[in-house]
Amino acid sequence: MRYDPVIVMAMHRSGSTYLMRLLNACPDLRVWGEHGGFLGGIRESLEPALERLGKVPKKDFDYQGAQGWLVDNFIPFINPFTGADLKSGMVELITSMFSKGLPDDMRWGFKELRYPSQAMVDWFFDIWPASQMVFNLRDPVTLCASSLRAPWVVERLKNGMNGYTAEKLPELVFNTLAKIYVMERLALYAVRTYGVERATIAWHEDLVEDPLAFSSVLFKFLGHANFDVGHIDSTSKNIVGTAKPFEPTVEPSELDPNNLLKLAGKLKDQARALDPPKGIQITAKWNFCVGVIGKDMYSYNPRING
Repeated sequence: MRYDPVIVMAMHRSGSTYLMRLLNACPDLRVWGEHGGFLGGIRESLEPALERLGKVPKKDFDYQGAQGWLVDNFIPFINPFTGADLKSGMVELITSMFSKGLPDDMRWGFKELRYPSQAMVDWFFDIWPASQMVFNLRDPVTLCASSLRAPWVVERLKNGMNGYTAEKLPELVFNTLAKIYVMERLALYAVRTYGVERATIAWHEDLVEDPLAFSSVLFKFLGHANFDVGHIDSTSKNIVGTAKPFEPTVEPSELDPNNLLKLAGKLKDQARALDPPKGIQITAKWNFCVGVIGKDMYSYNPRING
């Protein structure tokens, strides 16, 4: 198995499935889809377990003949494995699941929307030191409008999700923008902390504008020069040919795309200036959490400042 996964960090409606499909144009790479964010739960449960393992037997400990020793000694947290054993076993388990059915020399990866926190970025680079991370970003205003115009979101809002009313639309747009900027800050944190060889930012607009040039740059970053140009071309044409523009909304009328774009454009600077750790409550419903990341990192990317 390989221990250098490609991890695509994305947001709802940022084009991550399109990006995933293009990454699979490389015959030496298999990038899987979302998995519900269960790795976050593993990380959270593993940390206290590592702290509570207590004493561990010496290397020459007689495991089979330990009955008398275990009876005579009061050590509540005695185990036949170390914290390092637990961590390495967990890495082996996760790696084997994502590598299922693949040749030992084939690289693998996944894309997920549910890990927008500094803790998860650090953890992934810790358990897979040779991994690479791709942050799939999109213009914040367009992404905000697209996210709120998703059919399943519109349906939930129509049914009053989280007490939603038309009067609360500015608050909803603002919170959505704030989450988008949290992801942008997280991307810049990863690039700044782990370097351009380990983390990169892939803008959806660049992908749509020139899929082949975009793919060439991205695969060069990943160290995979061998990719199927025909696959990229056909996938891109399929995406562009079937993509539908924003459709007018009958109800709720405030979710009309033009209204959303205008409102998001008006609120974007205010949301960008927000200090996430202090200024916003991210509900568990959205599966987002806020990392403590400095605002000065915006200077790293002209698209974010534009």
